[in-house]
Amino acid sequence: MDKACARILDAIDREETIVVFGDYDVDGVTATALLYQHLKDGGQRQVYAAQPEGDGYGLSKNAIQSIYDKGCRLIVTVDNGISAVEEAAFAASLGIDSSSPTTICPMRACRRRWPS
Repeated sequence: MDKACARILDAIDREETIVVFGDYDVDGVTATALLYQHLKDGGQRQVYAAQPEGDGYGLSKNAIQSIYDKGCRLIVTVDNGISAVEEAAFAASLGIDSSSPTTICPMRACRRRWPS
């Protein structure tokens, strides 16, 4: 969590757009709204709350590509992403992972294999 917080604070300092990505169920919408509002209340001007439309639940390659195409380089997932191993690798292939990691904040127990 320290690494995720440090990356988010770095994005704030650099005035980068931060994408908060959550599912469209009750806990996903709640988690997205809470983090989005916290960042906005903290002075972050460039926050985008993304939710999957047409791709089902969870982080998808289509959503990552769309976010990347908009110039965003930091994705913070809430209530999803813990099993998004392939999707995190795809984000990394676009350059979202090396200096700008996909930050995954799970709300439940994880599987054996974590996304990078």
